[in-house]
Amino acid sequence: MDFIEISIYLITALFVVWVFISYFRKFQLASQQVQQKVDSAKQSGRYEPLSLYPYIDPQKCIGSGACVNACPEKDVLGIMNGRGTLINTTSCIGHGACFLACPVDAISLRIGTEKRGVELPHVKPDYETNVDGIFIAGELGGMGLIKNSIEQGISAVNAIKLRCKDLNPSESTSPEKNNSDKIISHYNQSNTSLSKNGNSSIPLSENSISDVKSHPIYDLIIVGAGPAGIGAALRAKELGLNYLVLEQDSLGGAVFTYPRGKIVMTHPVNLPLYGSVKLNYTSKEELLELWKEIRSTFDLKIQENTKVNSIAKEGDLFQIQLQNGDALVSQTVLLAIGRRGSPRKLNIPGELSTRVAYRLIEADEINNERIMVVGGGDSAIEAALMLKDHNTVYLSYRKNVFARIKSLNEEKIQSAIHNKELQMLFNSELKRIDDAKIEIEIEGELNSIENIDRIYIFAGGELPTEFLKNAGIELELAKNKILKTH
Repeated sequence: MDFIEISIYLITALFVVWVFISYFRKFQLASQQVQQKVDSAKQSGRYEPLSLYPYIDPQKCIGSGACVNACPEKDVLGIMNGRGTLINTTSCIGHGACFLACPVDAISLRIGTEKRGVELPHVKPDYETNVDGIFIAGELGGMGLIKNSIEQGISAVNAIKLRCKDLNPSESTSPEKNNSDKIISHYNQSNTSLSKNGNSSIPLSENSISDVKSHPIYDLIIVGAGPAGIGAALRAKELGLNYLVLEQDSLGGAVFTYPRGKIVMTHPVNLPLYGSVKLNYTSKEELLELWKEIRSTFDLKIQENTKVNSIAKEGDLFQIQLQNGDALVSQTVLLAIGRRGSPRKLNIPGELSTRVAYRLIEADEINNERIMVVGGGDSAIEAALMLKDHNTVYLSYRKNVFARIKSLNEEKIQSAIHNKELQMLFNSELKRIDDAKIEIEIEGELNSIENIDRIYIFAGGELPTEFLKNAGIELELAKNKILKTH
């Protein structure tokens, strides 16, 4: 072997070593950067998930980074020491893009951790609760976002259809069909049984039969006209079920209450009867227009401004009591409501003032006013950002740093604070609301701010726990509960 050959081999070997060392250093540097982000997230409270989050199995993960690239949120996931890791987990809003992108199925979607459990209704794989005949789909069951909610609503109705066949062997179950005689007979045959909440079932009286015959007994009552409810209604219509959707507010559910222009991010989804829908970075207005089009095109039976007070099981039927005093009877019930229930109040003097609101809908119609926004979550941040350009806005947050907001909102609010586009009040708590002023404690000292025209309070929502328990539905404290896996 001559000198030239030795030189070629030596140069090649040195080049390979150089490439390896360069890659290793780059690999180490990237891991160190991710570790710093993880440490920062833990210190700021962003590491521990609030709701749905991806769990990465370290035994399966190959560190491809596909999950990181697929995630539409910033720095939720990263690669550290050759394996995927969570970073700002509180920013995860459950898109599930990482779940689909992973080439080795190393990701499952879970809710709750050992440190922070999440109270959820107990549901079976077909979305039925412990109460036979009551189903749950969407955010209430732990899976938020439009695509997930729609798919769960559809799957729940598939299971409900099989259940309704037991009492309705005929396939001609048109919405106009009144099957009272058959169901009442079945109902009274089981009048000695106990309902799930422990109350004895009571046979329908002759007067009740008369009343029932004058009104339809539904195959399915859907509570909630958000994505899960609309998907369920379309599937129920497609399957010929006699159904009705009850919505306490307006078509769209929680989406309707979003501020104008808020972006709703989702993935393509197939809607029964309608077909494929692609919604990427779609605004609230575009989405609501789609729901209105679908409702009109397929004549979906949706009753708005109708609040359900209670659900009671009697034999094999459910009585749905409405706030307006009316009552409906159905074979099955699908709860497609959100987890927040009613807005959480501050319980301070003056909170009943007409200047106080718990949601912002038409921000562009508010101009030249002095506004106090209370809260440090995404809803409060987005409201303050939408109001700041044409109003004097104060943003009050009880902590000294934002801990659980989306990265894009973080960037925008920090920019607004830096540019003095609004007045930020960290470590503050609203104490009293009077006609001429509000009293607010800032850094432990009581202060007054005069001439506040509006006060928006975003303190989260209270889970509909009592409503669920009164219906006999059992709740569980979910810790590392797997909601979606390959």
